[in-house]
Amino acid sequence: MDFLQYTCGGRISMKTCLNIPKSFFQLVICFLLSWAVGAPPAALGSAQKAKVNIIDGRVDVNRDGVVDTADNLDSVLLFFDDAAPIRADIISGYLDLDGNGLINEPSDSLANADLTWKFGVLAPPISKEVDIINGQVDVDGGGISNSDDLQNVWLVQVPNLPAMETLTITDGIVSPDTANVLLHMADHLRNADWEVNGEDGQLNEQVTIISGYVDVDQDRAITTADDAIVRVVKLNAPSKAHPVDVIDGKVDVDRNGTINSDDDLNNVLVLFNDAAAILVNIVDGHVDVNQDGVTGRFDHLANVDLTRSLDSGLLANDSVDIINGLIDENQDGVITTDDDAYGVQLFVP
Repeated sequence: MDFLQYTCGGRISMKTCLNIPKSFFQLVICFLLSWAVGAPPAALGSAQKAKVNIIDGRVDVNRDGVVDTADNLDSVLLFFDDAAPIRADIISGYLDLDGNGLINEPSDSLANADLTWKFGVLAPPISKEVDIINGQVDVDGGGISNSDDLQNVWLVQVPNLPAMETLTITDGIVSPDTANVLLHMADHLRNADWEVNGEDGQLNEQVTIISGYVDVDQDRAITTADDAIVRVVKLNAPSKAHPVDVIDGKVDVDRNGTINSDDDLNNVLVLFNDAAAILVNIVDGHVDVNQDGVTGRFDHLANVDLTRSLDSGLLANDSVDIINGLIDENQDGVITTDDDAYGVQLFVP
């Protein structure tokens, strides 16, 4: 999935913010960021990878083999049911999804969350789809049991990530005015994924955005039927997009046409294989998937979606593979001089 930063506030005016025809939005994830009105929120810390294990459906944060009151982690960013974003806290090994600080509740449930799983030293990270039931992870799809184990799961933590904000949509108009909203969108502004906080679990509300108004029932018209209450993930000003180029499979971070030791960028957030989140580093133009400081034959990732700014001013979604730390732009399995892409936007939360 792709990440971009744009500045807009108040009503979600997509046409104004992006300055592109509303019929075009062929990217899978877009961040809409702007300065919030009023007192500035606490600054986000740099996003970081948190390695955890899952034991009998609960999260072993400190990886000591026992899940207890010491297994806590806040401000975790997850994506579920296509790619609806949600903020989660881990409390005593349980996932708190509704943000009320309580655990083991029906509201702490959701379907089809994509986790990043590193199942072997030499194996590349892969996505693992799971359900969450009452705050516990159903790894195998058979309900919570002692078979719900998964070692070396990589979570993305964004320190000081604000609590999710509730928005009310009435006749297609969003209130209150807000900023820094993280959206998932696809297919020409159709299928924007927002989260609905329900007593029996978290749901994905898929809508269409038309000229900044929200078509809740997706009938291609804004009417009095377009009402909903949703929650959104908010990000603060330090999150930003970095325009880069790809030359012969390498990342030209400073866009000077040459790949060298200046082409470095840490903690780039990408989604792969549907919506599994992972942080990667760019080191001397190479992609360090494992963030171990070494790039090469262990740095692989399949089906990463990049966002590109075209010469026309439009935006395009570009699915690529990463092979040995290099970007296979045309996904033909080899790195050649054809693996070029210009105006790529990388997102650093």
